[in-house]
Amino acid sequence: MRAPILLFSPGPRLYRSIPDAERALLPAGARPLDACDADGRPLEMAERRGFLGLGSKRLRLVAGATTSRGRRTLRDRLAAELVRAGAPKPWAEGAPWGALVAEAVRRFPD
Repeated sequence: MRAPILLFSPGPRLYRSIPDAERALLPAGARPLDACDADGRPLEMAERRGFLGLGSKRLRLVAGATTSRGRRTLRDRLAAELVRAGAPKPWAEGAPWGALVAEAVRRFPD
C-alpha cells in the first residue's frame, strides 16, 4: 500500500496516494490546503513542470519541510479527528504518529 494522504479540511478525508489526491483536489484549482502525508509532512499545491523540467506547467501536490512544532500540531489534530470519529480519547492522545495514521486508514473513507 502506498502512503496515505490525510486532508483535514473541510472534514477528515483520506486518499490512498498522492496521484489519487491530485486527481480529486487539483481540478478545483490552486488553493491553500490543510493536508499532510503519512510521514507528517505538510502538503501544498505548487506549479511544476513535467519530467526534467520539460512540458507545460501543472499543479502538483508537494511535501513541504516539517518541524517538531508542526509535526506535534498535525499529531494533535489527527488525534482530535479520530476522537470525533469514535476512537477512545486516552488512546488517541497517547498513541504514536504511525498508530494514528493506521487508525485513520481504518476509520476515514477514501
